[in-house]
Amino acid sequence: MTEAHLFVIGILLAWLAGIRVYLTVFGVGIAGLLGWVDLPPALQATESWWVLGTSAALAVAEFFADKIPGVDSA
Repeated sequence: MTEAHLFVIGILLAWLAGIRVYLTVFGVGIAGLLGWVDLPPALQATESWWVLGTSAALAVAEFFADKIPGVDSA
């Protein structure tokens, strides 16, 4: 993977993390696990089933907390 590829991955991940942090981690992990993207060594931890499960659960919780009034305050 060239320096340009790493730069583009970094920019895309930073942009996506501004939208949904946990969903970004989940998407990166799934893409690496299924072989869609060759992840650099620093991001290969996202392919762990623990990281995938935790990020998926937190993404669902974040989604509902954002959409249902009063949930984020509780």
